[in-house]
Amino acid sequence: MANISKACLSDKDIELLEIRDKRYFAVVGNLKELEIYINPKGSKVFQLLFMTNMAKNIKSWNL
Repeated sequence: MANISKACLSDKDIELLEIRDKRYFAVVGNLKELEIYINPKGSKVFQLLFMTNMAKNIKSWNL
Protein backbone atom coordinates (compact mmCIF):
# COMPACT_ATOMS: atom_id res chain seq x y z
CA MET A 1 0.00 0.00 0.00
CA ALA A 2 1.30 3.44 -0.91
CA ASN A 3 1.96 6.18 1.61
CA ILE A 4 -0.85 8.73 1.38
CA SER A 5 -0.16 12.43 1.93
CA LYS A 6 -2.66 14.61 3.79
CA ALA A 7 -2.16 17.58 1.45
CA CYS A 8 -1.59 18.09 -2.26
CA LEU A 9 0.41 20.99 -3.68
CA SER A 10 -0.95 22.83 -6.69
CA ASP A 11 1.15 24.74 -9.26
CA LYS A 12 0.56 27.96 -7.32
CA ASP A 13 1.68 26.33 -4.05
CA ILE A 14 4.87 25.06 -5.69
CA GLU A 15 5.67 28.51 -7.10
CA LEU A 16 5.21 30.06 -3.64
CA LEU A 17 7.56 27.67 -1.81
CA GLU A 18 10.15 29.83 -0.07
CA ILE A 19 13.88 29.59 -0.61
CA ARG A 20 15.77 28.76 2.60
CA ASP A 21 19.42 28.59 3.63
CA LYS A 22 19.40 24.78 3.44
CA ARG A 23 17.92 22.33 0.93
CA TYR A 24 14.51 20.97 1.98
CA PHE A 25 11.67 18.99 0.44
CA ALA A 26 7.89 18.97 0.38
CA VAL A 27 5.50 16.18 -0.58
CA VAL A 28 3.69 17.10 -3.79
CA GLY A 29 0.85 14.65 -4.35
CA ASN A 30 -1.35 12.02 -2.82
CA LEU A 31 1.47 9.52 -2.96
CA LYS A 32 4.33 10.47 -0.64
CA GLU A 33 6.76 9.03 -3.19
CA LEU A 34 6.53 12.25 -5.24
CA GLU A 35 8.58 15.03 -3.64
CA ILE A 36 9.95 18.41 -4.65
CA TYR A 37 13.34 19.58 -3.39
CA ILE A 38 13.95 23.31 -3.07
CA ASN A 39 17.62 24.29 -3.22
CA PRO A 40 19.18 27.43 -1.66
CA LYS A 41 19.88 28.88 -5.12
CA GLY A 42 16.18 28.67 -6.02
CA SER A 43 16.12 25.60 -8.25
CA LYS A 44 13.33 23.09 -7.72
CA VAL A 45 13.74 19.39 -8.46
CA PHE A 46 10.96 16.80 -8.55
CA GLN A 47 11.89 13.35 -7.30
CA LEU A 48 9.90 10.13 -7.64
CA LEU A 49 10.84 7.19 -5.43
CA PHE A 50 9.71 3.69 -6.36
CA MET A 51 10.67 0.10 -5.64
CA THR A 52 11.40 -2.60 -8.21
CA ASN A 53 12.86 -6.02 -7.44
CA MET A 54 13.73 -4.94 -3.89
CA ALA A 55 15.85 -2.00 -5.11
CA LYS A 56 15.10 1.65 -4.46
CA ASN A 57 15.01 3.70 -7.67
CA ILE A 58 15.01 7.47 -7.91
CA LYS A 59 13.95 9.57 -10.89
CA SER A 60 14.51 13.35 -10.81
CA TRP A 61 13.26 16.24 -12.97
CA ASN A 62 14.39 19.85 -12.81
CA LEU A 63 11.77 22.55 -12.77
